[in-house]
Amino acid sequence: MNPVVITPLIESTGLDIARDMQRHGIEAYGIDSDPKAVGRFSKACKFILSPDYEQNNGEDFLQFLVLFGKRQKEKIVLFP
Repeated sequence: MNPVVITPLIESTGLDIARDMQRHGIEAYGIDSDPKAVGRFSKACKFILSPDYEQNNGEDFLQFLVLFGKRQKEKIVLFP
């Protein structure tokens, strides 16, 4: 099963998705620019700090996601 990226983690919805993926044995990455995001401390996903998606029209954040996806062995499913 392909891993998933969940972003943002500032809301409980992202954390709920991560927990659901964990129950199904799917590896989840939680990406957010807030180091204190709700999902940051969860065991359900691997937290990755990203550039702020509200700055620079989101260009830095988008580039971050593209590069992250290219570094993975499998295609990533994105939950925005």
